[in-house]
Amino acid sequence: YLYHNNSAKLATTATGIDVTGTVTADGLTVDGDASVAGTTGVTADNGTITTGKDSASSRTHWSMNNPNGEVAKWDSNGTDLLHFITDEYKVYTAGNKAFEIDGNGDISFYEDTGTTAKFFWDAAAESLGIGTSSPNSIVDIRENATGGQARLRLFNTDQTNSTAQSALLFMSPDLRANGVEIEAVKENADFSAAAGRDIAITFSPVLNNAATERMRIDSAGNVGIGTDSPRNDANFKTLQIGDSSTAASQLVLDDNDSSGPWRIISNLSLIINDDTD
Repeated sequence: YLYHNNSAKLATTATGIDVTGTVTADGLTVDGDASVAGTTGVTADNGTITTGKDSASSRTHWSMNNPNGEVAKWDSNGTDLLHFITDEYKVYTAGNKAFEIDGNGDISFYEDTGTTAKFFWDAAAESLGIGTSSPNSIVDIRENATGGQARLRLFNTDQTNSTAQSALLFMSPDLRANGVEIEAVKENADFSAAAGRDIAITFSPVLNNAATERMRIDSAGNVGIGTDSPRNDANFKTLQIGDSSTAASQLVLDDNDSSGPWRIISNLSLIINDDTD
């Protein structure tokens, strides 16, 4: 034994040593497992980590600290679920707030100054805000592009030379229904050279729960309604209604009056209505 003031402070045992009191050391290396009894746990001075166990609730916790105080903390209850001791959990990067979970479940990711949340989950509203911490819809995306353009990009990262590649926006007003589709489609399979990277846009509404392409704008600016191959004339931009192999389609200019005095009949019927009977 080693004594101080007639009190045993260190004893050797068959398995090691037993220290009564506090050990102050310049460093500590543990080759095997280590355990800490009590509720205070282990604290690194000037701080990196504190860990301990609440004997009353069998709750373990650990926290991260810097010289200015606590910066992050986890706390697990007796069922090993993760929750937070305080009302919020924060992570700081270079002194700025980077990430935060509030006690109400809101989650925030901050921009580089650590002052404004630019990616925000509103737990109560079940809404996601990108560029805003006050989302007004299930997904609310905003960009402050003063004098510029706010842009939302959707890419297919596949680089296979195939016309099967596409990027599609799917929308439905009712969970039971199929959705309408706005789709970007390749006009050429091989996109190896910039000169051949031609993309059309198609619009597919839903009839009887089936989405079917009804309109297409090709890369040259020609519009097809009821056809996926609008006529392409080198000297003109065309509007084609219907497929030439089908029965006559109609382009109707109507003021809700009766039929006008004349019409052109072919595979495309042009009907112009005026105020006469």
